[in-house]
Amino acid sequence: DARGELLRRFLDAIARDDRDAVLALMAPDVTFTSDGGGKVWAARRVISGAESVARLVLQLEKKFGSLVQNRLVHVNGGAAVATFAGELLGHVTSIETDGERITAFYRVLNPDKLGHVTGGPVEIE
Repeated sequence: DARGELLRRFLDAIARDDRDAVLALMAPDVTFTSDGGGKVWAARRVISGAESVARLVLQLEKKFGSLVQNRLVHVNGGAAVATFAGELLGHVTSIETDGERITAFYRVLNPDKLGHVTGGPVEIE
């Protein structure tokens, strides 16, 4: 699965704080969309462009990386990343890809939309 492999490489790159590796995984016009449903903090607008998205994900990793655990899961028929703080699911991030690079990130933080995931995501690894 191309998405699973890209997500593995992406998680490794942000964990190493490797900006160049993060940028290499993303299309130049990549977008990052988040959905907090008005219940939790999320970006209010779509973040566009590889530089802006890389800056965002690397800053989030620096701020919260030591507090959370990422797990590769299957959600809606494809690979995604479920991010947990202890046993609490914080968000799920899925991607679109052109087969070689990530073209879009979709992060769901809205607890109303995460209920079905907490019932037992299927881990890839």
